[in-house]
Amino acid sequence: MLGAGVGMVSLGGLGALAGRPIIIVGAGTAMLVLGVFVALTFPERNFAPVRAQRWRASLGILRRGAQAAMRDKTILLLVVITVLVNGAGDSFGRIYPIRLVRTGLPVGDNGTLWFAAVSIGGFITGILALRAVERRIHNETGARGAMVVAGAAGAISLLAFGLAPNLDIAVAGVLVVLGVAGPIARTVTTIWVNRRTPSDVRATMHSFLAQAEYLGEIGAAGLLAATAGISGANGAYFLTAALFALSAIVALAAGRDQAGDPG
Repeated sequence: MLGAGVGMVSLGGLGALAGRPIIIVGAGTAMLVLGVFVALTFPERNFAPVRAQRWRASLGILRRGAQAAMRDKTILLLVVITVLVNGAGDSFGRIYPIRLVRTGLPVGDNGTLWFAAVSIGGFITGILALRAVERRIHNETGARGAMVVAGAAGAISLLAFGLAPNLDIAVAGVLVVLGVAGPIARTVTTIWVNRRTPSDVRATMHSFLAQAEYLGEIGAAGLLAATAGISGANGAYFLTAALFALSAIVALAAGRDQAGDPG
């Protein structure tokens, strides 16, 4: 998050001097260079290749990953939370700029600066929020509590955002969603799954989480469009708030199958 904020400021400044097309092409080139650097300097030292029957081995890993998820209620609930949180977060990212403009955010060049400032504020809020919870998530109770806080914070801030009478309240709602609800939910989910998943299927489990993330984003996008078409923009805000609230409710049940920390 710190890197994202620094990159936004530095690239934004360069873009103002050299023009946006040059910066866009330069950023793409930098990503290609980074990919080559990682490929050359980060080899897989503990990888055990399969020389024969690779499809059978791949299906075996997939089956073990699915079995691990089905046996562990907490992991299943984390997959559900991933669908809900990413669906809500992606939907919110599509609609909040319009609401900010309607509540008084400037447009044009000044509006671009304001959007950048709000985004950077979200990154800073996220750093502080993660710092606040990092020492409280070393067991099941702490992790579950952080997830409940993330879901509740997202729901309350989105309701405030949708009903905001002025720009100040709208910006505050954006900062909480971008800096508290989303980062905490995603970070704690990753840590929690790592703790509960055997190393031989951990990568497969994170692939499951990625697919759940995409499923949530796709499903929420269609639901958001239908809701906005029926009940207008406020209905879309209340929908995203409901998704966050539901994630908090699901998180209350997570971790209750085992009282202690699985390690």
